[in-house]
Amino acid sequence: MKAPVLLIGFNRPDNMAQVFAQIRKAKPDVFYIAVDGPRPGKEGEAEKCEDCRTFAKQVDWPCELHTLFREKNAGCALGVSGAISWAFENEDRLIILEDDCVPVLSFFTFCDEMLERYKDDTRIWQVSGRSYHANSEFFKDSDYIFSHYAHIWGWATWKRCWDYFDLKMSDYPDFINIGGACNIYQSNYLAKKANKSFSRFYANIEHISSHTWDYQWSYTKLKNGALGIVPSKNLICNIGSASGAHSSGPYIQDIPSEEMTSFEKHPKFVIAYKEFDEYHYKNHIHKSIIKRIFSKLKKYK
Repeated sequence: MKAPVLLIGFNRPDNMAQVFAQIRKAKPDVFYIAVDGPRPGKEGEAEKCEDCRTFAKQVDWPCELHTLFREKNAGCALGVSGAISWAFENEDRLIILEDDCVPVLSFFTFCDEMLERYKDDTRIWQVSGRSYHANSEFFKDSDYIFSHYAHIWGWATWKRCWDYFDLKMSDYPDFINIGGACNIYQSNYLAKKANKSFSRFYANIEHISSHTWDYQWSYTKLKNGALGIVPSKNLICNIGSASGAHSSGPYIQDIPSEEMTSFEKHPKFVIAYKEFDEYHYKNHIHKSIIKRIFSKLKKYK
């Protein structure tokens, strides 16, 4: 594997063990492990964090191993985004797995090949392992498609993209003043929905920027007109429970993962699949992610 792998953990060693087991089978040449520190006053959490750190001692294949073990809790936003920035201090590409995203083995091969194939294509910003509409008609002509929506439950990206990440979304007022997503999406419906949800999020940025990072990453991709790669098979099983940071309902476990045996049918055009984007927004984004984000807004106000 050319691409280094980053495993991010916190206080769920049982979950992390399942993800680590798959990484062990893939045997990356360069492996990063980042574990956040315990929260003050949380009984038993220090021991759980320590258990997550012990996976570094279980690396039994030849590789270059790097660890980031925080003594103090950085929180959900900085704990994850800071770990990614840390790994990118040394790398130009990265496969990223959190402790509740269990990949099939072909996830690593798929990410590795896509990262190499599109390393110099500045239109592409992300490779996703999660595919919510796997084996559908959207993939009848190719093994993957391009979309404005690519998810972070098992994913990969390049340093050239992550360098633009800004947790505070500092330039959002300028972006929305020139029309925001209306300058990006082919669909007026999706553009208006994006402007509305991002504006609502930004209005609460001071309350929520320490608790989440994925919405800011989505904005980073949006403002740069970025495309993501979505595979024809779902390569990730999310095992997060209701207590997980990214959990909000049973839909998490509803999609089985499966191996992907072919990556040879490439899309003819590097453009967003408009019909897929609209279908995905209506059947997943609007029903689940938007609700999760704004339930957080209410919680942290």
